[in-house]
Amino acid sequence: MMQRLMAAVLVGILTGTPAVAQEQPAGTFTLKVQSEIVLTNVVVRDKKTGEVVKNLKASDFTILENGKPQSIASFDYQNVDEAAVLHENSTVTGKASIADLVNNDFAANPSQLKDHRLIVMFFDLSSMQPEDIDRAVEAAQDYINKKMQPADLVASVSLDTSLSMDQDFTADQTALLKAVGRYNGSEGTGFGAGNEGGDSSGTADDASSFTADDSEYNTLNTDRELYAIRQIAKSLERVDQRKSLLYFSGGLTRQGIENQASMRAATNEAIRANMAIYSVDSRGLEAMPPVGNASTGSLRGTAAYSGGAMQSNLNSNFSSQETLATLSSDTGGKAFFDSNDFGPAFQQVQHDTEAYYILGFHSTNTARDGSYRHLTVKLNRNDVKLDYRQGYFAPADFQHQKTEDREQALQDQMRSDLPATDVAIYLQALYFRLEENKFFVPISLIVPGSHIHTVKNAIRRTSM
Repeated sequence: MMQRLMAAVLVGILTGTPAVAQEQPAGTFTLKVQSEIVLTNVVVRDKKTGEVVKNLKASDFTILENGKPQSIASFDYQNVDEAAVLHENSTVTGKASIADLVNNDFAANPSQLKDHRLIVMFFDLSSMQPEDIDRAVEAAQDYINKKMQPADLVASVSLDTSLSMDQDFTADQTALLKAVGRYNGSEGTGFGAGNEGGDSSGTADDASSFTADDSEYNTLNTDRELYAIRQIAKSLERVDQRKSLLYFSGGLTRQGIENQASMRAATNEAIRANMAIYSVDSRGLEAMPPVGNASTGSLRGTAAYSGGAMQSNLNSNFSSQETLATLSSDTGGKAFFDSNDFGPAFQQVQHDTEAYYILGFHSTNTARDGSYRHLTVKLNRNDVKLDYRQGYFAPADFQHQKTEDREQALQDQMRSDLPATDVAIYLQALYFRLEENKFFVPISLIVPGSHIHTVKNAIRRTSM
């Protein structure tokens, strides 16, 4: 018993959360530990000069969650001006699994990443046309050649037929130029957004026999892109510093509620990993003539003359940008649309990560209801301006999850090597000796009926 209590106390010390140890009457032992820390980055600037305010302490800050004060459990300050030169033993120059993104010397010694700016350039080649890829690659090359700073550690990731990490975190400009040069129009296939209803009105009259309703295909493709963001964030969650994901995309459209669960999962994973998403619409500034352009045939129907085709194009363009904007705003980043100059996106990342404080706290609200919780950060002085993420979504257990979120959770558990469950299971193992050194071990599992949630559906009977 004493050893068990010591183990419970040790776990509580390591996690910062009290551990509850109970001795059951039947001789079984249960140890429950739950430790979840919320991280938020705070940039403090002087209101008049705009300069970063340094040398602040944890006692200078106050964090409120839904108006209730929280106790600061961790505090750190990152300043890229104090970056030390890294002596890298090796870098990943070929394609590798995204799971290997931080499985190198940096991950083995995370302290080497302190006071450095971590940037992941994510090229979604599956959603971009060749000319869009050209613009994105040229912007990345211009940043690497002219604007990359000694404190910047950059990785390059791409999504085409599969998600791959083409260059691990490095300050080597030659290696980065070689990595992004592979995308320059040679791997992008590109495809447009699907037509929800399959209506031919307002489409080009170019001898096409019908307009395919590919909305279901685009739903799966959007899930695939959001899942890629989740995988990148999950690979980086072991590093506490703020990470910036520059997401080059040709637009991302949600199809109704089908993609809502994937959207929330990607956002929550990015927040847990302390990763801000900076979305860049690689299509740049688009011209949408009411009657189309020379690249397509004449429009069918009267949509070109009634304004229907123009409105449809505007709605489609807004829908594809709205999802990118939501990803950026919910994770503390920014979105860049309708511009052929992608340089400001890199400048914004450098500006936001110049120097910042990392505050962590254990929420006093332990309910796992999936609700949105507003964050308020205050400083004991009035001459500064604070920039931080305004809130986060609380984790949700299976009981509080929505229908689409439950489906997503079940899929994640089926893909997991070590799935988790809240259902109590009783296990009994016996053994029978068959021969010498040969045994038969039957195992029985019992799930109590009280732990299986059932839904009663009313059956309506009608008389004929």
